Amino acid sequence: DDNDAPWWYQSNNVKSNNNESDSSPSPIDNNSEWRATGEGQTYFCPGEPYDDFENRMLELCTWLERREENAIALVGHFGVFEWLLRKEENEKVEFSNCEMRVVSLDDILENVRCRRHRR
Repeated sequence: DDNDAPWWYQSNNVKSNNNESDSSPSPIDNNSEWRATGEGQTYFCPGEPYDDFENRMLELCTWLERREENAIALVGHFGVFEWLLRKEENEKVEFSNCEMRVVSLDDILENVRCRRHRR
């Protein structure tokens, strides 16, 4: 059953540090970083390729559309909510730490449709 499968990113290209003398490039070395780096941010591991992230978010939207509930609590990281709530491709959506928002699914789906249509 696909409902039991994790929907978070799981790279098939895990870079191993077991052999320090191995300097051959891993496929993960070719992954371009799309997460914020302009203010000195660093990350523990390479990020998910953007196309994979976007496909995962589209799958989330499809899953949400198919739900019968009237209200769903969605808990996640900033990047997920920024992707769901922005109207323009490069729009920045501001959040406070641990912020809660009430948002209609129709608004989220309209944002996604608008961005995809502009491509």
